[in-house]
Amino acid sequence: MRASDALSSRYEAGFCVFMAALAFLGRDNPSLEYPAILYLFGLLMLLNLLAGVALRLRPESPLVSTAFILANCGTITAILAHSGGAASNLWVLYLLPIFTVCLLLGAREAAGITIGVVAFNAAFILSQTRGGWSIAAFEILLKSGFFTFTALLAWRLVAKDRNARAQLRSESQRAEQLTMRLEGAAALSNVALVSAGVAHDLRNAFMVILGFSDTILGDESLSADSRDGLERVKRMAQLGGEMSQQLARQGADAKFQLSPDDLDAVASSVIPLVQNVFLGKNARLEATPSSEPCAIRASRAHLQRLFLNLFLNALSASGNGGSVRLTTRRDGDSAVATVEDDGPGFSPEALARLFGAYETTRAAQGGTGLGLNLCARIAREHGGSLAAENRPGGGARLTLRLPLIAASVPR
Repeated sequence: MRASDALSSRYEAGFCVFMAALAFLGRDNPSLEYPAILYLFGLLMLLNLLAGVALRLRPESPLVSTAFILANCGTITAILAHSGGAASNLWVLYLLPIFTVCLLLGAREAAGITIGVVAFNAAFILSQTRGGWSIAAFEILLKSGFFTFTALLAWRLVAKDRNARAQLRSESQRAEQLTMRLEGAAALSNVALVSAGVAHDLRNAFMVILGFSDTILGDESLSADSRDGLERVKRMAQLGGEMSQQLARQGADAKFQLSPDDLDAVASSVIPLVQNVFLGKNARLEATPSSEPCAIRASRAHLQRLFLNLFLNALSASGNGGSVRLTTRRDGDSAVATVEDDGPGFSPEALARLFGAYETTRAAQGGTGLGLNLCARIAREHGGSLAAENRPGGGARLTLRLPLIAASVPR
């Protein structure tokens, strides 16, 4: 049930009880003109019920509900005329429209209904006055102040209640989100254990490839081109074995082992591993190294994994014949590496959730949405950050920023 539905239902129930009590208490009042007064009370109840129904049916359009509430003012004026006129004490019924609008509608509608109440009350008093205009003016002023003060007080109390309910809903949503995250963390812990086992098996497979590569490389009759290609296979198998080992350690909650390294050297070491993939798509991978050392503390296998993801993602975005650019540099106390492509870039929606787990813009091409999430985690584990943006001239730019260390390391 919507909040407006629940609120109007509670009000309708309370109003019906109030009207029944009022009819019971006034049954012996000689000033009440029957049966006209009963018809008017019935109309007043009907108008209030219609205001609640209109709010439930069209909560986005409060004008209809406001019209029904304003019609209450005319009905109450008629009730006063049939319950003793100027001597009637049922003028307090004018508070009903005020309470109704404060409970069900907004500040603008509350202000309008309050003005309507003041106007109807003033018109009734003037219609009953037979001389004594100063007394009538004083009564109008006194009651108008009373209605206005009541409206302000009622609105403040209702607004406070609404804010409390909104805060409660917000806290409830946050609690649900935290519950979902905890459930997701529990599921991921199970996935980590499975991944550790798979990584162990993959490492064994890479060891077989390495052993096979070393055996063939021992053949001195191997041509230079074959030897070069096999060396690349061996380096990729070495990198795969290191990645598998790191993945297995992550399953056991192991921390990154950082040692002095150079950002440009790490990034450059991945380029030969992906050159054939780029050549297969007639694409280019251009590297602009830093003019000075970019000494960092790093887990080389993890950073190689990061750059491998960034290069292949950029190649996928650029497509056949595209271009990917790697630039490394120093920027103050940071070592910075940027990977740019000339693809379509990111949509605003994708950019806002780019590093979330399982968020991908390439689901149709087999993307899992884990690559950039993993890259961002690797950057954070190194005390740095990974940011994404669209280039002014088109394409995307991923920027890795890591803290420099004082000592340089050979590249």
